[in-house]
Amino acid sequence: MANTRAALTDEDIRTLVKGATPDERAVAAHKLCRTIEAAELTDDERERAHDILRVMAADAAELVRRAVAVTLKNSPSVPRDVALRLAKDVDAVALPMLSFSPAFTDEDLAEIIRLGEPLRQVAVAKRPALSSSVTEVIAEHGVERAVEAACANDNAQFAERSLQTVIGRFERSERVLAAVAYRNTLPLAVTRNWSSWSARRCSTTWSAPTRCRRTWRFRSPWARRNAPPSIWSIRRAARRTCAVLSPT
Repeated sequence: MANTRAALTDEDIRTLVKGATPDERAVAAHKLCRTIEAAELTDDERERAHDILRVMAADAAELVRRAVAVTLKNSPSVPRDVALRLAKDVDAVALPMLSFSPAFTDEDLAEIIRLGEPLRQVAVAKRPALSSSVTEVIAEHGVERAVEAACANDNAQFAERSLQTVIGRFERSERVLAAVAYRNTLPLAVTRNWSSWSARRCSTTWSAPTRCRRTWRFRSPWARRNAPPSIWSIRRAARRTCAVLSPT
């Protein structure tokens, strides 16, 4: 690894493998990751660098593993097996990789969503780009916060069916419905169905909004948790959607 050794000494590598304290190994790991990222490596050198990354990703100290994750979270140089190992680690290690790493495939991200851990779902939902196949899984299996984050992510692609799923699953969530309404673009069918649903709910279920809110306030805890959104918030969101998307 001639190019890397220009900035990384044998002592750094020995410290990484045999450092007496996690702090020492973390510093060495950070330096090595920065060097690997900046260096121009041959295929053989890159394979050796990947082997070193695998050693660091398996270090017993969380501090070392986090140094790897934070330093290489945006790097295309991270091997997929290393990224997947870090993604299964504790949150402090996994979340930086899940939020940014380009090493994951759509299938990897979909599987992480299906596992159902809320913080990790939200991290995936906020990634710089999401394909429609990933957002489909978020729409079907994501918790409310993850679905809201994905809908609010303008770089997340949504198929019409996925948005319909979101509206159906979270029809009582003002935050999710607002995130849908504020998307840069919505399929016309989704806009019409969503506006029609909003108007129908307003005119039939909540014709007396003040009395409705008072009734829900004094019902059982289950009823309070499942209370419908405010009629006014639904109407405002419907008007915003129509104003933005209706032809002029």
